This record gives sequence, C-alpha cells and structure tokens, in this order.
Amino acid sequence: MKKIIRLFIILFAAHFLFSESYTQLNELHGEQKEFRMGLHSGNLFRISFFNDGTLGRIFPPAPKQIGVEWPINSGHLYLISGDIFVGA
Repeated sequence: MKKIIRLFIILFAAHFLFSESYTQLNELHGEQKEFRMGLHSGNLFRISFFNDGTLGRIFPPAPKQIGVEWPINSGHLYLISGDIFVGA
C-alpha cells in the first residue's frame, strides 16, 4: 500500500512539474511577421522547412509547402509534418 501511495505522489509531482514547463514554453513565440519558409531540393528528395524548427507541411498548407517527397516530382510523400527537438 505504501508503494502505491509513493508512486501516486511521484506521478502527481511529475505531472505538476512538467505541466508548468509546458505552459512556460507555450508562451514563447516570436512575431508572426518573422515566420519564414525554405525549400531544400537535393539528393532526389525535396522538403520544406521553417525557421521555428518545423519540417514538412504546416496546417493549413500553402501551395509551395511540400512534405518529404522522394524522388523529386513523383508526388510520393513520406513525411507530412515533423519537428526538431534538441535536449541537453
């Protein structure tokens, strides 16, 4: 019984700590007018990328946005959307 109570307390504390961190990160956004998109085309694949770390399409997709397409101009998409995460 003590193990269950201890586990419950640890899970509750972890949830509380991580939800606070997420709330702080959720408010960190730059100006919308500084949002940029690039298009990489090489080695038989094509992908759109953005300056917020997003790869592929964002929603709603603009006409120039492409997920990971391989081979180029085939219309076969292998990744619709993705993000880059770096941890230390």
